[in-house]
Amino acid sequence: MRALVRNFSTTLIEAKEEMLKRLGIELRTTVLALLSCELLPDAQLADSEHLKYGVQAFVNRTVFEEFETESYGVDNDPSDDHCASHSLAAGRDILTHLAAVSPSEAISEESPVYNRSFHLFCRKKFQLFQKKLDWFEKWPEKLVEAFLDAMKYAWMVHKLAFAFQQPDSVVTLFYVNEWAEFDPVYMEAVERAASSQKFSSTVQFMVIPGFEIRDKIIKSQVYLNPITVWCPPKSTTSLLYGRQSIGSS
Repeated sequence: MRALVRNFSTTLIEAKEEMLKRLGIELRTTVLALLSCELLPDAQLADSEHLKYGVQAFVNRTVFEEFETESYGVDNDPSDDHCASHSLAAGRDILTHLAAVSPSEAISEESPVYNRSFHLFCRKKFQLFQKKLDWFEKWPEKLVEAFLDAMKYAWMVHKLAFAFQQPDSVVTLFYVNEWAEFDPVYMEAVERAASSQKFSSTVQFMVIPGFEIRDKIIKSQVYLNPITVWCPPKSTTSLLYGRQSIGSS
């Protein structure tokens, strides 16, 4: 699931690059800076290539929004397959059912493997991304495919997690707050291992939340506060200010 959500983030960046190229903006650093500053405006980074983590953090926040709720933000139809039961067997059934089909088949109402709840989930997340990105033009096919693949596994992980919730809560999703002290038991830094001299021991922002499954920890990935902050080029700064001034008097 994490790999597919990361792939969706990468594909989103590529699609944004193609869009901005049509406007005459071709420098990758500029494109990344524009996108990252829109989505995570207060982030401070050590390097221009780290802008991708700002995009990944935004994508993960949107994907995991309402993950802790039983319905994942979707009002399930009790008659819909695989949604009424919370047994471990039902969780395995969901994995078997969705793993065997493509997500495009699962959301097609004409398909024999159509899953209404998953379709509603994908529609809601798609609308959230459109609204937050202010991106209402048609998505490229490659971006749609990456989105659906990520949603398929996020949906399966959620349903499997809730299969363990009865009678005991044994699956916990945990977040890391900004400025929290880095804890290697619960966190892993996305850049610290390669360049520890560039970062402090406190968290700048969470890239992806973690899981606690009984006594097993799946670590949260975080971006640490940089000691030396990278600044976008002047051309990027002027573009950002130009965007902000549109419509002002």
